[in-house]
Amino acid sequence: MVMHQRRVRSWHGVEFDIKIINQNWAKLGILPPHPQLVNLIIRKGLERNKNIQMQILHEFGHVQTFPFVFLYYLPLYLSAKLGNINNWFVATLGLFFFWEMVAEIYVFFKDENYINAYINNLSLYTVFFWVIAVIFIVLPFVW
Repeated sequence: MVMHQRRVRSWHGVEFDIKIINQNWAKLGILPPHPQLVNLIIRKGLERNKNIQMQILHEFGHVQTFPFVFLYYLPLYLSAKLGNINNWFVATLGLFFFWEMVAEIYVFFKDENYINAYINNLSLYTVFFWVIAVIFIVLPFVW
């Protein structure tokens, strides 16, 4: 059963449905459902409707910000071609966290009540997640 569904069109012309299946799973277009681990962690404690609205924006943010992910990955790829990358696992984690961060930045700019939603509901899980995210985003470049 789908909790919420929205038809969207990305800036590069791709049109698709975003389906929030439940608080743990989402589906983008023709892709298979995927776990919403980041949404589950950073939205903990938010009111249900606000949570769903931010989940939709976050999932759409992944598509909208894809070019930034490519720009993050490009220096890592070039470094690997030169034999300068030591740990692909760390680089992959960095890429994952970067994509999550830019998707959430997209939510921040699209949701005018973003800060207010977290003022009274900020959990330690959210803070911990973002600290870890920043560490793993930077780590591939200094490892």
